[in-house]
Amino acid sequence: VWCALRILYIAEKYPPIVGGGETHLEQLACGLVARGHQVTMCTDRTGVAVEPEAYGVRLINVQGLQRACHNLHCHEALARLFELLT
Repeated sequence: VWCALRILYIAEKYPPIVGGGETHLEQLACGLVARGHQVTMCTDRTGVAVEPEAYGVRLINVQGLQRACHNLHCHEALARLFELLT
């Protein structure tokens, strides 16, 4: 029995700006969407024009996530992530 999954990723930057891990994550997410799964990406693209969906991957902007990934000033991002996860 096949059933579609609802998958949530949390990534500092998405869609990719440069190659490497960002591109791998995009390929993984797009591949899962192509197989019928629902993929949501929580990311921080504050100040960057990003559509609410990219190649079938739903994007949710989490302000402060990039800053939290670099210097542990993460209250803003954690509050939003907690809200999304609960």
